[in-house]
Amino acid sequence: MNASYWKVWIDARTVEGAKKVIKHLAELIEMDPQEVEKESSYKSGFVYNFELHHYERFWDSLLLATLRVAQRIGNGWTICGDVDTDPSGVLSTSGKGHVHTSGVSMIQWALFKSRLADL
Repeated sequence: MNASYWKVWIDARTVEGAKKVIKHLAELIEMDPQEVEKESSYKSGFVYNFELHHYERFWDSLLLATLRVAQRIGNGWTICGDVDTDPSGVLSTSGKGHVHTSGVSMIQWALFKSRLADL
């Protein structure tokens, strides 16, 4: 199974509050985050790293599926990297971005063609 990799900066005072934001994000995108790791943010709040597993077998389909998930999360993404090997996207509420759930200050996704599963 192939994966997209996500990092979410959450403005929450407690772990319980941060978990509620992650739960709401999962409901919004209709997917269950896997391999979830939590760390404290250097400013305040928490940073969550997780994977989203996709059934898409081919690179182009995986990229499009990831962009669709990103679009459900918010708009105003900045796309970076090489679309053929390692694209990524960043959405920050401090800029012109808008996240469709409260409590998220920034979110990032990444894909790595080198990690594409042989199905």
